[in-house]
Amino acid sequence: MIHIVLKVILKPPFKKSFNTLLDFCNIWSSSIIHGGTKNIEAQISVPEHKFEKLFKESPKISKFQVPKGAEFFIDKIEVINIIASKDKIFKKKEK
Repeated sequence: MIHIVLKVILKPPFKKSFNTLLDFCNIWSSSIIHGGTKNIEAQISVPEHKFEKLFKESPKISKFQVPKGAEFFIDKIEVINIIASKDKIFKKKEK
């Protein structure tokens, strides 16, 4: 699975914007890597298939236009990393 790491610049008030970002992360099947209610910047991890739906193009290291509906709490978005990770296989311990 491929995850796209986004640097998100929030709009003031940062507490409200960060809490809204948390809500959108649930909708986007994403997770917060770094950020807080007093920070202008947050980092999120988005699965590749969600990224392509949001931005209507394949991921690349670049700045992107803020998705529709998120302009009121996000000022800028930039892809800073693309990570390919293997799915973990959990095996039951044998006795």
